[in-house]
Parts: sequence; C-alpha cells; structure tokens
Amino acid sequence: MYKLSPRIIFCFWGYFFVDLTIFNLKIKIMKKLTLIFAIFLGSFTIFSFIGADKINDETKISTYKTNFDEGFEDGHCEGWKDEKGEFAICPIAPIAPIPKVGQSSDSYKDGYNTGFKKGIRDARK
Repeated sequence: MYKLSPRIIFCFWGYFFVDLTIFNLKIKIMKKLTLIFAIFLGSFTIFSFIGADKINDETKISTYKTNFDEGFEDGHCEGWKDEKGEFAICPIAPIAPIPKVGQSSDSYKDGYNTGFKKGIRDARK
C-alpha cells in the first residue's frame, strides 16, 4: 500500500484549507459590510423622519419692517399707478433703501415720499 508522508498531506490539505479560509473570510467580510450598510441606511432613514418635525417648529422666518419700509412699499405702488394709470397692477416693491440724512426710519411719510419717487422712475423705464 502506498503511504503519503505527513508533509505531502499537510501541503495538499493545507493548500486546500488556505483557499477555503480565504474564501470564507471574503464572505464574512462582505456579510459584515452589508450589515453595517443596512444599519447605517436604517438609522439615516429613522433619524431623517424624527428630525423633520423639529425643523418646521424651530425654523421661523421673521421680518422686521419699520414705518419707513411700509411707507416705501405703499408709495412705490402709488407712484407706479400715478405714471401707468389708476387701474395698473403694482409690481413687487424693491427693498427699501436706508433713510437719508434728515429722514427717520420711524416716519411713514418719509418712506412714502421716497417710494413714490422710486415708483415713478421704475414705471418710466
């Protein structure tokens, strides 16, 4: 009967074992990566829905209009109508400028006069 030496058997089975070990290791790594990706995707999905309510409650846009700003908008519309006609549709007023020296940011009349002049100029363009 033919006997193989232990070294030859070790080499033969060792090589086969190494191949299986590397293959199993690759499968285990892929399973772990897939699991990590699934956990990351799941947590991202859960936290995105949880945070949506808080964003709407906390995010509020506040605008601060002075009397000058309100007068400017009204004056711009009236200046536009004065030039285009009584039944003209007013465009959206531009951003009110900073009051000039001698004008007050609390004065509706100063804003109205400035807006009226700007409305006439815009309508003539």
